[in-house]
Amino acid sequence: MIPIICVVGRSNSGKTTVIANLIPELKKLGYKVATVKHVPHGADFDVNGKDSWVLSKAGSDITFVSGPGQIAQFRYSDGDIPLNKLADLAWECDFLIAEGYKETVYPKIEVLREGTGLDTLCKETELAAVVSDSILDISLRRFSTKEIGKLARFIVDNYIKPSYSNLNTELIVNDLPITLNPFAKHLFARAILGMASALKGVSKIRRLAVYVKDDLDKTD
Repeated sequence: MIPIICVVGRSNSGKTTVIANLIPELKKLGYKVATVKHVPHGADFDVNGKDSWVLSKAGSDITFVSGPGQIAQFRYSDGDIPLNKLADLAWECDFLIAEGYKETVYPKIEVLREGTGLDTLCKETELAAVVSDSILDISLRRFSTKEIGKLARFIVDNYIKPSYSNLNTELIVNDLPITLNPFAKHLFARAILGMASALKGVSKIRRLAVYVKDDLDKTD
């Protein structure tokens, strides 16, 4: 499962703005980012009467709407899908940023703004950091809204890199070991583990081997 961090805060505190500014900073550092917006009271994402709605109501388990440059996916579930399951759907990304989900166990960054209240909603022990332009009497790391680049590096160093740093990754091609630098090891590990962890029936991965052979090659 890819790493998850939640951005939480009161209504109108600026959560979406923080995430929107954080995404390009993480992408500058070479990471692919997935996001999810929690709508606790539900919403109609598909439009009643549209072709995609008709196909879903007819029993399609997953309905795609595809066009040049974009694709949408509609699926129905009983209740909220847990964040870890949503992260599995985003296996090709390196990181999932969730807006909301303050009740979950995942690391959280809380956005505090003077106009909406400077007291944290979460316990300090549940927070990784806060984003606020106000001086706060708390022990947590604080980033101002002009320090989103620093926040991105904080997330990478504390939550993305550690997720892959303990993995022993080896690549062998035609029985010869290929030397990989740390970035290449990270790249291979997160790509292969992401794809494998999204497969049905796969639990916590402790060891993973992939063997690929060209059956048309008769040189062996």
